[in-house]
Amino acid sequence: MNFEQLGIDNTLLKGLKEAKCENPTSIQQKTILQARQGRNVLCHANKGTGKTAAIALTIIDKLNNVAKENNAKALVLVPSREKALEAYGILCCIARYTDHIVALAYDGVPKHAQVEAIKKGFDVLVSTPKRFLEFCEQKNVDISLIRYFAIDDANEICNLGYVDYCKQMLDLGLSDYQSFIFSDKLTQGVDKLSKYMQSKPYKIDASFNIDRASNINHIVYVVDKRDKFATLKQIILENGTRAVVFCRTKLSADCITRYLHKSRIQSRAISIDKSYGARQACIKQFNENKISVIIATDIALKDIEVPDIEFIIMYDVPNVTEIYMQRVCRVCDGGKALTICCNEESEFLKNIQNELSTDFEKIYTKKNLPTTKQRQIKKPESLTSKQSKLTVNNDIIKKCTEKREIRYYDEFKMDISTPRTVRLSFETSQRIKAKVEAKLRERETAKLRLEKKAKRKQQIDVNKNLRTKVYKSRIRTRVRANKKNTNKD
Repeated sequence: MNFEQLGIDNTLLKGLKEAKCENPTSIQQKTILQARQGRNVLCHANKGTGKTAAIALTIIDKLNNVAKENNAKALVLVPSREKALEAYGILCCIARYTDHIVALAYDGVPKHAQVEAIKKGFDVLVSTPKRFLEFCEQKNVDISLIRYFAIDDANEICNLGYVDYCKQMLDLGLSDYQSFIFSDKLTQGVDKLSKYMQSKPYKIDASFNIDRASNINHIVYVVDKRDKFATLKQIILENGTRAVVFCRTKLSADCITRYLHKSRIQSRAISIDKSYGARQACIKQFNENKISVIIATDIALKDIEVPDIEFIIMYDVPNVTEIYMQRVCRVCDGGKALTICCNEESEFLKNIQNELSTDFEKIYTKKNLPTTKQRQIKKPESLTSKQSKLTVNNDIIKKCTEKREIRYYDEFKMDISTPRTVRLSFETSQRIKAKVEAKLRERETAKLRLEKKAKRKQQIDVNKNLRTKVYKSRIRTRVRANKKNTNKD
């Protein structure tokens, strides 16, 4: 079924044609039909199945059918800034030729620009839960006008603890709305959220998009663990340099980038440690063909879209089929999903094949790779091998023994001195002598200081004794004079 057969407006069809979307996915088709009947929708599907586009299509299709006099608004809640920018881009692309205005609000940036955009007016608001509640409390948004309410990545909202924010929206006056909840995983938290926010939802389960997987060529390179780097280089050079390499950990991503740089292949690693701006800059360089290969972990590329990927390379086989599908769904129709598998990962690959019920093309690249003999470094020759090659001249040995004179032990004089050693020993002795002399001088000066202090103390004591004697003699003379005077009287 085409978009035209679904009865979508021509203004939306123009935007979809520019985005190169010709046929709707099963999720998009079901959500649009159920939304037109006025039902709430609870959808469970993997990444890459078109959940965000389904939200955008259903909301704008509903707003087209509603009169402008009603002043109906739509709200799309997302868990992160990256997801908000992705949803905002899709909504703007679809609603390009309509009269609907899309606004954006998320955490981590100043509010002024976002508040000004909201005050100018909007029809659809894409926001994180925390920032939307702040705007409602500051009365920048009238929550009573919202008639269409959607949540994208509901499992992430539950994991991040935003369920309480969603409940507070109902207390602030959110009522009489039609809701659409989409989630990658149908967990208990998502079930509780749907029971609290929805009434009798229509459930759509599309956890594995097997139809999409059938349109992609699945190729497996069976190699030894030590040959993974060499096979990766061989695949990139054979299939073209524009590729995305998925790996399990940040450490392995850094190792792959170093190896590719040595092989003169321009590549960049994207990990969760890097900021969103750095990741977006890397993808921009990839789109502009400044970088030929991106090495990324699954978490780092979860909320970022990389367009026009012809083939992906899985350096590590995922242990879960959901992760495999999330990687594969990023490839264009008719593209390739190349997997490098070693003996330790063969069980994971069998489980993926059984769940998808598809056969993978296997290529054994051991013959094309360099052999172990070519990899080995030439070791230096051992001493035994060198000794076996030496030729001995016995005549020279005899002459040496004849000239040798037998001497007693007392006659031997061992002199290993050279001009340099003599000079060095003389310099060191001079330094030691200078240090010893300096220390002796310090001790002598210290002794002199102590002697001077002792002499001063002796002089002070002598002076004190003299003063006391003089003072006592004067007193005695005065006493005698007084006695004489008294006797005369």
